[in-house]
Amino acid sequence: MVQTNESQEVAPVGFTTDIVPVNLKGTAVPMTQVLEEIAPEGEKIKKADLVGKPIVIHSVEYFSGQYGPALFVRLTDDNGELYNTIIANKVLAKKLWMVRANLPVSCTIIKVEREGSPAYYDFE
Repeated sequence: MVQTNESQEVAPVGFTTDIVPVNLKGTAVPMTQVLEEIAPEGEKIKKADLVGKPIVIHSVEYFSGQYGPALFVRLTDDNGELYNTIIANKVLAKKLWMVRANLPVSCTIIKVEREGSPAYYDFE
């Protein structure tokens, strides 16, 4: 708790001081089940396995990964199957970050081959 000059306790930012009823009856639901219902993650999939396939991007979350900035992405394939993947590729990450307010978006990941240079991934 944060103290004010008047020695009154104030709730931290983002918290409420409202009284919330407590339900001591009923059956407890496993947290993993609740999280899967309210924030499903889907199965992990590698970016390379998505190349050339139509997908729909549903959510993009930034995080600082072991090798630098990255995005945690939830997507569905053309069968509606939910997957998640990590995107750290600069071309893909920049474009995903730019459209994050307009999700969901449909796209296809492509691998661009260049003579004399390494291939890179992009969206089509």
